[in-house]
Amino acid sequence: MMHSFIPASAHKLLKDDAAIDADTNAVAKEAILVGMALRETARQLAEDSEIDEYFIGTIFDKVKNAVGAVIATAGDILKGAGDKIGSFNAQEKVEDKVTKILTKVLEKSELAYSSNDAGTGAQFVKDVSKRLDNIGRRVVEQGREILGVYDVDF
Repeated sequence: MMHSFIPASAHKLLKDDAAIDADTNAVAKEAILVGMALRETARQLAEDSEIDEYFIGTIFDKVKNAVGAVIATAGDILKGAGDKIGSFNAQEKVEDKVTKILTKVLEKSELAYSSNDAGTGAQFVKDVSKRLDNIGRRVVEQGREILGVYDVDF
């Protein structure tokens, strides 16, 4: 029995490539937003001079504030992302991802902090802030690298 391959039309291939490019573009832009929100959270933590026993609750409030600030000022990043990230739930998506990353950073930092009796609450916040900023910077760079492949105007 002979099988024949029917080549896909060039139009279909271009349409598929465009859909893949749009999805990749949206993922890259979302990564940039997540990274920016992590860095903004780190900045807000570093500026906060009051460390209290409710630190964990305070830090998650800062995530909400940071994500809101980033989404509000990220017009250029959101432009062209369409429904993938520019929709009304973009803030929730970014906030969820930042919260997950923050939780991991806090878990690792807390282990290091609890095993080191010499540390202070202020040092703990400084360490968390530094880690968030480093992760945020790296995520933004990775998002821009991906975006650079697909969108030379960004």
